Amino acid sequence: MSSQEFTEWQAYYRHDPFGGFRGDLNAATIARTIAGVFLGAKAPETLDFIPTFWKPEPDEDEEEAPTPPPAILGAKINAALGALGGLRPTERPKSYLVPKQES
Repeated sequence: MSSQEFTEWQAYYRHDPFGGFRGDLNAATIARTIAGVFLGAKAPETLDFIPTFWKPEPDEDEEEAPTPPPAILGAKINAALGALGGLRPTERPKSYLVPKQES
């Protein structure tokens, strides 16, 4: 790749960024829009939908927050599913129920 082509790619990236984070941001924007339809003002912010694959290092002044127990996380997931009208992991829609075969 020539220096001129590299410079052109840099200019293009400044105009319209691309790559992994940009894709995550686009997907998060769509997810936030869908959540906004169902949750209205209670919907999380767009950045809350972007996955974090590494844990940021805490500042020296800040204490690390404890991880909530799985029961609390499960309750939050069930609450979110209920708010969005989804099914809880233990529920199945009636269309998936297979009638018992009589012998």
